[in-house]
Amino acid sequence: MAIRLDLSEKMHKIRPARKQIDSAIEQVARSGLPVEEQQAFILSIKRIIDYKALEKTSIEAMAETFSVPELKAMVDYYEKPEAQSASEKFPDYQKKIEPVIYQMLDRAMMQVRTGSAPGSIK
Repeated sequence: MAIRLDLSEKMHKIRPARKQIDSAIEQVARSGLPVEEQQAFILSIKRIIDYKALEKTSIEAMAETFSVPELKAMVDYYEKPEAQSASEKFPDYQKKIEPVIYQMLDRAMMQVRTGSAPGSIK
């Protein structure tokens, strides 16, 4: 377990939980609030979040969840500049694909509700 914790801490130095939660907060604000309310919402939520507790919990959960070889592979991968760059771009990718997914789900749900003929949803 000590090795797992060490690797988990290393992983959190590479990809801090704070950065991930901040990204999630910003996504929620962008997707659910008018532009003029987003910044105040983001700042309010960030003031409330206990980042130290989050980081501690995340480190422990990662150490409990992943094996030593998995954690080593994660550290090896995320230490690479390309992996860090790809990780930072993921929210941009999600912003592009989420509306398409939601649109498809809405259409599919409408077909299920109305009993219309199933078909490929594009």
